[in-house]
Amino acid sequence: MVIIPSTGAKTTVTTPLPCSTRKTGYHIEYWGQSNDLDDIPRGVARAYYRVDAVNTGWSLLEIETNASYQNKIQAYAAGILEGALTWRPIHDHIENTIKAVCDEREKNAVNLYYSQISGIFTGVKYGVERSLNCYETTITDLYWLNAFSDVREIQRKLNISLAETPLAQLAGLSTAFLRVVNRTTEGGEIRQKPFVAHNAVGRYSSMTRILKRYKFNYHVTEDRDSPLASGNSIEFSGYPGSVTSQDEFYVLRGHNHQMAVTGTTLNNYNPKLWKDVNITEQLPVGPRVTAANQLANNVSEWGHMLARYNSGTACNQWLVVDFTRLSQTPSHETGPVRGEAVTEVSVSGVNEDVRHTVMHGRAPAAARGLAWLVEQVPGLTHSADISDALLEQSYWVVNGIPFQLIVPLFSRRTTHLRMPKTHVFRVECRGVHSGFVAPDGKNMYKNPGPSLVEINL
Repeated sequence: MVIIPSTGAKTTVTTPLPCSTRKTGYHIEYWGQSNDLDDIPRGVARAYYRVDAVNTGWSLLEIETNASYQNKIQAYAAGILEGALTWRPIHDHIENTIKAVCDEREKNAVNLYYSQISGIFTGVKYGVERSLNCYETTITDLYWLNAFSDVREIQRKLNISLAETPLAQLAGLSTAFLRVVNRTTEGGEIRQKPFVAHNAVGRYSSMTRILKRYKFNYHVTEDRDSPLASGNSIEFSGYPGSVTSQDEFYVLRGHNHQMAVTGTTLNNYNPKLWKDVNITEQLPVGPRVTAANQLANNVSEWGHMLARYNSGTACNQWLVVDFTRLSQTPSHETGPVRGEAVTEVSVSGVNEDVRHTVMHGRAPAAARGLAWLVEQVPGLTHSADISDALLEQSYWVVNGIPFQLIVPLFSRRTTHLRMPKTHVFRVECRGVHSGFVAPDGKNMYKNPGPSLVEINL
């Protein structure tokens, strides 16, 4: 499917369009079934979508935009294509999730605005009408769908009663696992190679899934002559109608980097922290992650961009890995001393009391910046370069339990090393060289060690 800006006052397409879609000003072409993306002509954007949930549990969506058009046109066109192609799973996902649990009071707290989401809405309307089906939705539904990661904590901020199941109250169900192994090249040289695994936990009703690859040729500014954004290819496990993962698993490719980003839920059990949440002026997690994915050149920049305008909602532990660092030669870097902790305070005018503490690692310069652990709660982001510890023990586990000392004081939970699943990974990781299914999905110990405990403030 391809989109081309219409040259006339009305939109022209290869098939008849309803009046509501003629107003988009874009020419939309369907190129049939089983197309390879490279075989589709380039317009503002082109897309390929395959439904394969019966065989693999996933559908596949790939969208590519054209750098010769303005950013907003690229985003809007990409949204139209995604909405037109995936309108049916979007419909199913909305019915299974937000329409089953949403309260009108909560919708007033949601204020997200994406050109891409607007395009998805236009595409949904076009796809529904083209299929001669009848399905009513509003753009508010899509805003709500994209803010779903923030919604649970907005409910707590507004003191809206929740009927949570015991499963929803537990931390540490989602995990991320990073392993560095020695691989022998064809020339007999031994090189280190990182592998990343991630799993996420969700309700059965939210199992309508799509693997997405966005190849967006956005510019760093609205000027078409400005440089392209560094992260021009973003792959993630996602949901219909959502422009971010929400599982929080991304593979980022740019001109000079290749990174993986994983997020696991870091629950906030300290009600005093909600005073640092300003849901009308701070940015939700979705826009912040999107900006970091598109603009960051390395793990440090990614962590700093996430910390800006911290909304305090959808708090996570983020593991950010740069696959290119192990292959780089030593460099003469300047900046803070290794092992030094630097606390930064936002001067945005909105979050003047939001703190970001950065612990710089002790790894050699060649390996520094290989992996960052970013933990975020309302009012505080704590980042640490864990490259030295990773290379020393060859693995790292993230399971939703705070690792850095200051964060447990804010989240009122036990530390990372006391969790049973951490013990499982510590025992099993030595046998991991490329496959992650076994250690990432099992907890076979009848008595794995210390269990979750409270820290009293």
